[in-house]
Amino acid sequence: LIDVGHSIDKNIDIDVSMVNFIDSSGIGSLISLYKLQSKKGRKLTIRNANADIRTILRLTSLSDVLGVE
Repeated sequence: LIDVGHSIDKNIDIDVSMVNFIDSSGIGSLISLYKLQSKKGRKLTIRNANADIRTILRLTSLSDVLGVE
């Protein structure tokens, strides 16, 4: 994800409809990508998250800083 963030200079949408679980490594990657996007003045949006992923994003407060749709 970070390599993609470095190579793209536009907003990034991540479709997680096929993701059933996210661990601390995945959370860390999202945070790193969010920071990179923020430095570029761009957005990171998570799309199509199931209830479990939404709960994890909410419990880690990532839903407060990331776009979650």
